Amino acid sequence: MSEVKKAVPFVYWANCADPDYSAVCWHREDALTEINDHGGTLYELSHTSELDRVTAERDALQARLTEADERADVLDGLAADVVECLWGLELPGAGNARLRKLRAALKPAEGGCDEAVNEG
Repeated sequence: MSEVKKAVPFVYWANCADPDYSAVCWHREDALTEINDHGGTLYELSHTSELDRVTAERDALQARLTEADERADVLDGLAADVVECLWGLELPGAGNARLRKLRAALKPAEGGCDEAVNEG
């Protein structure tokens, strides 16, 4: 009678609660560190098809995140253009107060990444 061997995991997938920390790890200890630090679930992937599926899922999520970031950048630019066009006009009702709030919200945060990139 032949003995059935349990497949040894090929890699470990740390599916963290915060997707920024989710990772494919070669060592179980590395994956457990991510799970312990950021919460989530540990998966043992023993087949290339599982790894391919997880990698494709991660890549699709990253593409959606990039698309959303780019859309937010476009909308920020358009909102800034609207504020610039309307600034100084006397708007009816609470229009000027809303315009001031919008203008304040569009100011870049101090010490943000954009400033560091523009300075370098």
